Amino acid sequence: MRPPFDHELHLDPGEVINGRYAAIRRIARGGMGEVWAVRHCALNEDFAMKMLAPVYGIGEDTLSRFELEARVGASLGNKSHYIVPVIDHGAHHGRPYLVMPLIHGPSLEEKLSKGPIPVVMAARVVRHVGRALTAAHHDGVLHRDLKPGNVLLVQEDERWFAKVTDFGIAKLGRGALISQHHSTVAGTLIGTPVNMSPEQANGEEVDEHCDIWALACLAYRCVVGTDPFHGRTALEILSKVCASAYEPPTTVDVGLPPALDALFARAFARDIPDRFHNAKSFADAFTLACGDESISSPPEVRNTPASMAPPEDLHPE
Repeated sequence: MRPPFDHELHLDPGEVINGRYAAIRRIARGGMGEVWAVRHCALNEDFAMKMLAPVYGIGEDTLSRFELEARVGASLGNKSHYIVPVIDHGAHHGRPYLVMPLIHGPSLEEKLSKGPIPVVMAARVVRHVGRALTAAHHDGVLHRDLKPGNVLLVQEDERWFAKVTDFGIAKLGRGALISQHHSTVAGTLIGTPVNMSPEQANGEEVDEHCDIWALACLAYRCVVGTDPFHGRTALEILSKVCASAYEPPTTVDVGLPPALDALFARAFARDIPDRFHNAKSFADAFTLACGDESISSPPEVRNTPASMAPPEDLHPE
C-alpha cells in the first residue's frame, strides 16, 4: 500500500529526502512535477530528482505512469548510451520521485531556440536519438512525446552526446519487457500536437511509427528552425498534421541540401506503408541527405553494459 499523498508538501533547500538525498535547488517545475538538484548524503554526489508536484486530486493513473517512467528509465538506461538512465526511485511524504544523473548541458529545445543548427550536427543528433528509439522499440516501449525539450545535450569527457529523457507518457507494446499497470482510454490524445503523427492526432492505436514521425519532426526543426506543422491553435496544427501540410525544407532555406525534400516527403507521408519503418532507417537516410557520409554502424541495442559501442561525439574535430 502506498503512503498517503501529501498535497500540501513544499520541498525546501537543505531538506533531506527519504534519509538519502539533500535538496539543493529547484531546477524546473511543470504542471505535474518538479526537478531538483540533490546530493546523495552518503556518496556526496549530485543527482537530478524528478518529484510529482503537490497537485490536488492526483489519481492512481498518474502515479502508475510515474512508476512506469521509473521502470522504463532504469531498464533502457542500461541498454543505450543515448537514454538518460533512472538510477533510483522512491517516495517522500507520499510524493513519488525518481533519480537521474545531474546533466549540466542544455536541452535541444534551448539550443534550437537560437535557430537551426548546422546540418552535420543535426545529422548526429538525429542519429543519437534514433539509437535511443531503436533500443526502446526493441523492448516494446513507445516514447509518444519525443520533442526537442526531451532531448538533452550532454558533455562527458569533453565529448557531446544527445540523450533522450522523460518517458512519462510511454506506452508498452506487445511483447514489451516491462509490465504496465495502467491503460490509455481509446480516443485520448497523448503527446505534443506539433510532433504528433496523424494516428495520434486521430486518437487511433499507435505503434513505433508515432516515434519515427516525431523524430522526423525533430530533424526538420533542427535544420529548418521551425516545426513542420504549426498553427495558432492545437486544432489548426492537428489539421495540418492529418493533411501532411508542411513546407519542404528548401522552400524555407534554399541553402539546405535538396535531398532533404524527398526525405521529408517520405517521412511525412499520410499512409504508414509509405514512410520509414524504423528509427535507424530514417536516421541513416537523414544523415546521407545532410551530406554526412560518416555513418557508423555500432550495435543499436545492447543487452549488457559490456557490449556498449563507443559513443559518437556530436562535435568531432
